[in-house]
Amino acid sequence: MLVIATDVPNAVLRWGTPEAEPLGRVSVGELRGYAREGHFASGSMGPKVDAACRFVENGGSRAVITSLDRIVDAITGDGGTVVVPN
Repeated sequence: MLVIATDVPNAVLRWGTPEAEPLGRVSVGELRGYAREGHFASGSMGPKVDAACRFVENGGSRAVITSLDRIVDAITGDGGTVVVPN
C-alpha cells in the first residue's frame, strides 16, 4: 500500500466549485479518466493522483490519498481517496 499525505481529506472532482465531489474508492481507470478530463491541477493534486495510479498499475494492492489527520481511517478503508486496480 502506498499512502500519500496531503492537506485535504480526498482528491476532489470539480475542486473549488459548488459541484465539488470528494472521491472515495476509485479504480485506476476511473481516476486516469478524471485526470484526462482535467480535474487535477499539475502543481497540486495531479502528481499525487499520477503517483497513486502508477503504484497500483505496477502491482501495488492500493494507494491512499488523504490528509495526515485521516491516515488511519484511510488505511482501514474508512476515508480518503482509495485507488484500486481496475
